[in-house]
Amino acid sequence: MAAVLACGRRAVLSHWDAAAHWDLLPARGHLIHVTTPSRSGRDPDPERIRLHRVGTLQPWESALTDGIPTTTVARTLLDLAPHLRPRAIEDVIGRADRLQRFDLVAVRRSLHEHPRQHGAPKLRRLLDALEGVGAADLRSTLEVRLLQLCDDHHLPKPRVNATVAGSMVDFHWPGTTLIVETDGYAYHSTRTAFERDRERDQRLTLAGYTVVRFTYTQVTRTPEAVAHRIRRLLT
Repeated sequence: MAAVLACGRRAVLSHWDAAAHWDLLPARGHLIHVTTPSRSGRDPDPERIRLHRVGTLQPWESALTDGIPTTTVARTLLDLAPHLRPRAIEDVIGRADRLQRFDLVAVRRSLHEHPRQHGAPKLRRLLDALEGVGAADLRSTLEVRLLQLCDDHHLPKPRVNATVAGSMVDFHWPGTTLIVETDGYAYHSTRTAFERDRERDQRLTLAGYTVVRFTYTQVTRTPEAVAHRIRRLLT
């Protein structure tokens, strides 16, 4: 609130900090992002506040949430689009939808109002791709990373959180017996989860499926090797 007040009467919390305030992304960095439609005025302390002067910010693109003027979820998505990979944007949309904070009409309106803003074409393409499908209900950031890896290396698109032979799996490529599981600490850190995962792997193997697990380190640090192995397994 102090950062917003320091930037003038029409200033609003924005970008990463707006997303964190809406509970869509974790807070990041030490600078507070604030947007103002004013093109003039004194700039605040640059070591504490990152001020965005945007003359095209519309009144309907801000909202009062928990007492703090903040860009709407729709405007926040538009502001973050240049800085996030498509799968990461999809994950944010999915979280906003689960929190009942996603308004497709409002996002389309912002895109129509700002067609040339950096990131608008990317967000528009993603919305078109999700139309009638919906954002993936992903359980972890690691699954988002693996989906992006498939996109980057032109691998066939898998089904996410699909039910195969009575078990829910992370990734399955229709028409094949390949199942890929991603082992992230947050979802596989307990002994019960470890035992459950191995029992499921055994049932799927007995049913004729090939179950391969990739770790967070493999997906994030050696994506080329992971993509190569998936491609070989698919063929």
